[in-house]
Amino acid sequence: MTVMDSSMYVQVLAFILLYSKYHCLGVASYPAETIMIGAMLSSDEENTELQQAIRDLNQNNRILPGRYELNVTSIVMDNNPIQSALTVCEMLIPKQVYAVISSHTKELYLSSVSVSYTCGFYHIPVIGISARESIFSDKDIHKSYLRTVPPYSHQAYVWADIVDAFGWKQVVVMTTNDQDGRSILTLLRRTLEEHADLYKFEIEKAIQFKHGETNMTKYLVEAKTCQATVVLLYASEQDATNIYNDAHRLNMTRAGYAWIVTEQSITGNALQFAPEGLLAIKLHGGTNTSAHISDALKVVAKGYHSYLQTDGPTNSGPPQHCRTDVPWESGHIFYKNMVEAIIPHGSIGRIEFDSSGDMIAADYKIENLQNGNLVQIGSWMAGSDPVDIHKPNSIVWPGGARTPPVGFEISNHFRVVSIKSHPFTYVDPTLDDGSCLEDDALECTDHEGNAKCCSGFCMDLLVKLSTKLNFTFEVHLVTDENYGAYERINGTNKKTWTGLIGELVNERADMIVAPLTINQERTKVMDFSKPYKYQGLAILIKRPINTNNLSQVVRPFETKLWIVIFASIHLVAVILYLLDRFSPFSRPKRNQDEPDSCNISQAVWFTWSVMFNSGVGEGTPRSFAARVLGVVWAGFAMIIVASYTANLAAYLVLDKPKGGIMGINDARIRNPSASFKYATVQRSSVETYFKRQVELSSMYLFMKDRNYKNAQDAIDALKRDEIQAFIWDSAMLDYEAARDCSLVTVGELFGRSGFGIGLRFNSPWTYKMSLKILNFHENGVMEELDSKWIRRHNICSRSDDQPRTLEMSSMGGVFILVAGGLVFSCFCIWVEILYKRKQDAKKRQLDLARVAVENWRSTVKVRLNFQAKLQELLTKERRRAGKMLNQVSQSSAAEKHNGVQGPAALEKEMDGTMPACLLSRRSQRSKLPPPPTAASRWNSAGHSAAMQARQPLYGEFELKERV
Repeated sequence: MTVMDSSMYVQVLAFILLYSKYHCLGVASYPAETIMIGAMLSSDEENTELQQAIRDLNQNNRILPGRYELNVTSIVMDNNPIQSALTVCEMLIPKQVYAVISSHTKELYLSSVSVSYTCGFYHIPVIGISARESIFSDKDIHKSYLRTVPPYSHQAYVWADIVDAFGWKQVVVMTTNDQDGRSILTLLRRTLEEHADLYKFEIEKAIQFKHGETNMTKYLVEAKTCQATVVLLYASEQDATNIYNDAHRLNMTRAGYAWIVTEQSITGNALQFAPEGLLAIKLHGGTNTSAHISDALKVVAKGYHSYLQTDGPTNSGPPQHCRTDVPWESGHIFYKNMVEAIIPHGSIGRIEFDSSGDMIAADYKIENLQNGNLVQIGSWMAGSDPVDIHKPNSIVWPGGARTPPVGFEISNHFRVVSIKSHPFTYVDPTLDDGSCLEDDALECTDHEGNAKCCSGFCMDLLVKLSTKLNFTFEVHLVTDENYGAYERINGTNKKTWTGLIGELVNERADMIVAPLTINQERTKVMDFSKPYKYQGLAILIKRPINTNNLSQVVRPFETKLWIVIFASIHLVAVILYLLDRFSPFSRPKRNQDEPDSCNISQAVWFTWSVMFNSGVGEGTPRSFAARVLGVVWAGFAMIIVASYTANLAAYLVLDKPKGGIMGINDARIRNPSASFKYATVQRSSVETYFKRQVELSSMYLFMKDRNYKNAQDAIDALKRDEIQAFIWDSAMLDYEAARDCSLVTVGELFGRSGFGIGLRFNSPWTYKMSLKILNFHENGVMEELDSKWIRRHNICSRSDDQPRTLEMSSMGGVFILVAGGLVFSCFCIWVEILYKRKQDAKKRQLDLARVAVENWRSTVKVRLNFQAKLQELLTKERRRAGKMLNQVSQSSAAEKHNGVQGPAALEKEMDGTMPACLLSRRSQRSKLPPPPTAASRWNSAGHSAAMQARQPLYGEFELKERV
């Protein structure tokens, strides 16, 4: 069988099979099946073009199978959106259309939206041929919409490649604040972020203006303050006209500027006022309606072909009316087949869609305005090298220049942002007249626009830099009072910079002058000058209070050593006494006036005197053995005293207060617990440092919920014992510890870095700032600022890294020792006085007793002598009386004999004859006092003196006289 026969056989077999199928199903005998589509066009001309495109497509068997053909129901769209929606329901959906082709003009915008929304409700695909608004990419509203033209926002890709082709580093973007303006700006930013390795420029400022505003001067003035002179403009025809007129007045169309505008900004009247030399972007074939209609039909046919090859024949057809709320079950499948359709060679080029149904392979023309006419000088095609400038030397730039502008002008005015942070930036209220109390303070504004007075290290540095580099500035404080962190917005996946960094990145400031730490994350979005102050991270805690001053005096020796020293003193004293006591050479020789050997008290005094290096005036050892021991003891005392003095000096002068922790490697820092709390400042470089360090991740998680809004709040919490440690920049912590002696920094510095001036990314001022700061370091300017703002507040006597000056509290133990010695001495003298008084009283008592005994003895002796003499006298008297009696008796006997009777008569007779001395002595004896007794001698203290002076009661002479 030949090849021709085989082909004929296949054709015959196919005919038989088709005929059998249609005959069995009872289908009409025509070989083609009609695919109904609808069309809502803007004019009858477009309707005519659509019918011609339908006929051309049905004759092309390369897209549709041979038994299928397209048929269309076309309607001219009404400018009333409600009427357009009714037309779709009444005239298109009853035809069971598989898709609807929609045209679009400025006047029919709302009608196009209503057509898309109505068809999308029933999952009927709508393919646009001229709608370029970004709203049609929103699948929440336009669920089944796709289009053969790209949205306006896709011109951001052309912008990025043109700027990169000319090597510009900064641009200013001006867009409307509607959805399309926001979309093109968002897409440009996302492109720069996702392809940062490809595009080397940044958006210095993005300015959004209200659509339809007539006065654009304030927006252009804001753009003129930027360093970038490349302006990317997205605006409508009328807005672009107003911008061009105001730009001419502000001289922003002169040489050095470059304007790159979108397609809308160069149409109609805008072209008449556009500046000479601008570059415009135009979609290739964007206004060729017939070509877009043809490509739309090809997409429908290609999608239906794919639909038939999947699940199309087994699913239900499109809905027949709008009286149901049930969408077409297979509509989303047919839409997906249309989106995935690729037409390599369409009427306007390659047709390909993204997931949102937008064209992704559009071609653009790059045109240059020369003498009022647009001249194509290049093109843009999606690919690896999209920009193709055909005649770069033929481009005319604004101002008639023939060479591309450098893209920037160095501005000499800066909007400076700072943050309150002592001692770098002080913020004080103004006086009643609006002036500042400090002469060197600068006027600044807070986040509410209130006038304040800013001073400090950073403000003085800013003034010196502005004087040397010849620029002007205005200062405002950061809005959220944060240093800056890259974090998510309201829990979304979108991240942005906050604080000082956010002010700079979001173009609300041109320079950051604050204690801003230089780190890797920040250098990706901004420039830093050379560090104006080098520092690291430190830990601040409360200084421990030393309550035991006496322990500092005895601390050089441990307790056991003190006990051994005191024991040695007295042991050596005893041995010295014994050596000197039993030595034969310690006693003086005869006839020599020398002291004897020292006693035990002298030996103790000797050992103590030698220990304290005081002179020994007396009681020194006399024997050779004792003196040898004394010399050895002197050497021992010298070593002990020298060692004690050295250690005491080390403790009192070089000793640092012991903090609760030893540094970053302390166990309580590395192993966080609720008993020891520490924190830092949220959204700061310190928090970022702990976050990115893997070995410090546990510390970051512990501090995350405890961090404070600013450093002052954390320091106040530390003073209130709410936290036990505060981790922050060493420069500010040293300042706080210098002005508040209750605080102290502990441990070594870690995470060393520096503070720098923050500038815009790729700023031409960065190099100048760095050179001038290095010059300030060399000339001592930074030292002067340190002395003025940091060191002048050092009210504490020392810093912890230097030997401290001895204070009263340091030597308190010595004074306590002296005071103790004084008290003990007073106690000793009081004991001595009491003891002496007692001894004297006892001695007086003994003397009184002795005198009393002596007096008693003398008295007794006198009485005894008196009694003896009296007895003797009485004996004599009796003898004499006896003799007289004898004589009398003899006489009486004679007288009796003579007539006298009895002794009574004799006595009576003798009464008149007894001597007068005897009668006087008898009367005086009855009057004598009794002898003294012991009780009478102790009646009073004064009686003893009288007893001593008292003479015997009866002297010998008196006795004789009495006798």
